[in-house]
Parts: sequence; C-alpha cells; structure tokens
Amino acid sequence: MAERQPAPASLYLVNRIRVVYRDVSPITKNARLWMQLRAQATEVLADCRPREIVELAIALWQKGQHNLLWVAVDLLHFQPGALQAVRAKDLELLAETMDEWWIVDAFAAIAGPMWRDGLLSDARIKTWAHSLNRWKRRATLVATVYLNSRSRGGRGDVKRTLWVCDQLKGDGDEMVVKGLSWALRVLIAVDRRAVARFLKANAEVLAVRVRREVSNKLVTGLKKPGSADNSETSTKE
Repeated sequence: MAERQPAPASLYLVNRIRVVYRDVSPITKNARLWMQLRAQATEVLADCRPREIVELAIALWQKGQHNLLWVAVDLLHFQPGALQAVRAKDLELLAETMDEWWIVDAFAAIAGPMWRDGLLSDARIKTWAHSLNRWKRRATLVATVYLNSRSRGGRGDVKRTLWVCDQLKGDGDEMVVKGLSWALRVLIAVDRRAVARFLKANAEVLAVRVRREVSNKLVTGLKKPGSADNSETSTKE
C-alpha cells in the first residue's frame, strides 16, 4: 500500500517528536519518564489542532517502526482532543498495515478506547470480525481488552466482549485463537461466571488452547501454571 504523504508541516513535526521520544521504547516502564515526554510533546504541539496531531500520528505510524507505532498511540491518547479527531477512514488506513501481532496490539490500543467511548461503531467492529484478513479479526478481540482492563481504562463490558468472542469462537487461525484466549482471560476480572458459562456452552467449538488457558486462569489465576510466561500485556505467546 502506498504511504500517504503528510503535509510538509507534519514532516517537520515528525522529526521534532521523534527527538522527544528518542529514549523510550514500547517496553519502557518508567511512568515518570513517559509523563515528562508527554509534557514536552504537548509543548511542541501547542499550536496544533487535533486533526494535525492525528495526521502526525499517521505519519509516525507509517514509518513502520515498533517504537514509533507506540509514540503515535501515545500522542492520540494524551494530546487533548486527538483521539476524538480520529476518523473511520484513518482507522481503515492503519488497519491495512497490520501484518504482525505487535502492529495489531498497537492498532487495538487506538480502536479499543474509541469503541469503548462511543467513537467507533459496533457495525465496524462486526465488519472486521467477519473480514478475510486474519489481523482484522484478531484486532476485534484485542480491542475488547480496552473495554475490560482497568489499567487500560476499561469499565467492564461483558455483553459486547462476548458478542465478539461468539462471532470468532470457531475461528481456527492461530493468531485469532490467541486473541480469543486473551479477551476471555481479561474478562474474568469483570465477570468470571459469564466467562465460565461461555466456556462450557462452547466447549465443542473452542480451540484446545482457549479452553486450556481460560480454564487455567479461572482455576489458578494464571494462564500457564508453573510457567514464567503468564503475561496479559500481549498476545504474542
């Protein structure tokens, strides 16, 4: 897909923002550092309208670099009015770039909060859930994490989470299976009984991996008891 060329002013801002965030990566856990960098970014972008920040985020995203994807996400989350200025066509543009799990994670960090806050329709989520593109199907499941994870701003949405899970419960694609497992495991903290009922009702069609990991989480609180790999921050596993 051809890269959409940002306006000249955006090219200047891309370089300014890349300098601001040069010392962090997606795995940087220093919250104070992130806050300092966001404050610097706000100063750099003080004269920008929300749509200009969206265009900047798209330009950063299209560089295809892991850290810049998350810088784009950070700008949309923390610069005033930016997330609300994202349009459906912007999301579709970003969605077409998804071809790895880590890009889906970043995409869902935009689409999920927008869906949660009423900025993205159920109809579009349904369209992605039925897409021939495995990454769009996966993205709908990862987006539910932002409906339910308190650390990500979730307030709990059992109905819409299980609605998406139900549409993809029989999908055998490995990336979708992993996303389904993650979506259900995160939902346990909101309504464990609803998850247990879903698991029981759909036992014959759910992948073995989903049944095993979600059952483990329900019983032990861990995806893989006895393993060091019990992260709920990514579906790479």
